[in-house]
Amino acid sequence: MKPAMSAPGGGLGGGAGFTRLPDGLKSPAYLAILATGQHRESTMVKIRLTRGGAKKRPFYHIIVTDSRSARDGRNIERVGYYNPVAAGNDQRIVLDIARVDHWVGHGAQLTEKVRSLYKEATKAQAAA
Repeated sequence: MKPAMSAPGGGLGGGAGFTRLPDGLKSPAYLAILATGQHRESTMVKIRLTRGGAKKRPFYHIIVTDSRSARDGRNIERVGYYNPVAAGNDQRIVLDIARVDHWVGHGAQLTEKVRSLYKEATKAQAAA
């Protein structure tokens, strides 16, 4: 029985199932990443809502978190809250605009809902 031959040019992993890439990478995992589009740069830090409150009485914290973490999972920092069912003297939106600007300056991305809440909070702050 003959030993397996490596691909022309030598190197490790030159057997079947591997493809030589222009930059010298040969990995099925790398090819799978390219095929699924996971190689595109995406923002790792998001500013989004996490749900709290009771049943039928939602309350949301506005948090800075890693985009891969679960909705109610680990967060980096709480920057405010949103109470959609606020009535009377209750505040609907409380947001630390300076901290949001800090995180956006460092590359964080806001979700659509947080972006609209941010605009509403800046208008309220300007009017006050």
